Amino acid sequence: MSNPIDRYIDSLYRDYDAGSAELTELKAEMKQHLLDAVRDLKAQGYTDEESAKIALDRFGDEDSLSAELQASFKLHRTFARGLLYASLVFAFIGIVVAGWFLQRDFHASREHSALTLGIGTMLKEQTAITPQLKEELDSFASQHMYGTRYIAVFQNPSNDPIFPQPLDRAVYIYPPDATHDTESGMGGGTDGYWSTQAQQERFVTRGYGAGWSLPFFAAYWLLFAIWGFVNAYRERRLTIIWGAAFACLNVFAYLLFRIRRKWLYH
Repeated sequence: MSNPIDRYIDSLYRDYDAGSAELTELKAEMKQHLLDAVRDLKAQGYTDEESAKIALDRFGDEDSLSAELQASFKLHRTFARGLLYASLVFAFIGIVVAGWFLQRDFHASREHSALTLGIGTMLKEQTAITPQLKEELDSFASQHMYGTRYIAVFQNPSNDPIFPQPLDRAVYIYPPDATHDTESGMGGGTDGYWSTQAQQERFVTRGYGAGWSLPFFAAYWLLFAIWGFVNAYRERRLTIIWGAAFACLNVFAYLLFRIRRKWLYH
């Protein structure tokens, strides 16, 4: 009973890659469908040979059906691969964008720390900012201003200065024309005689970078979920549960789908 069915299925897919995992699944599904039809026919009183012949006759002519399957197979494969490749491209772009912004923010935070610590070190044991010291402060600050809006120095004998301090009280400020931004984060410190006040740019304190990568990850998530839907539908295993799993768990749901599929067939 199985030999004519196996020969029929092999003839349908004779022009396809025999080693393809997708083709193996398709052949297994078709064989199961034909075996179910044979079982129903046998229940009606037909012999094994008669049941197999009737089931194969109902399924269709080999040549015409093979042409239809080939066209359908190629269309599905092209569409599915397009979805998968597009989702991976969006994921890659999202990773690159997120990585660039994380690197930028890390660099800005590192430069900000170097700036405040360096200025504090240069002012240590100083009681006044001389023209020479100002030139040294300007030179140092200009090299570490990435991500920092300004840095200001105040003479503040109090050990508990209140921040932010008005910039018009600063004895030193870089850049000289800096203004305070009430919507950006800042920090300050004191050594008992000098106090420093530094404000970071908005892009550092607000984390704007993450927002630019979200649309790419959202596009990846949607396209990969649709790819999962398409594959599950083709295998006649798309259910509400699997659909929800693809939408919520994405690639993890698809891995579970593949593992369960392999377990069922082996």
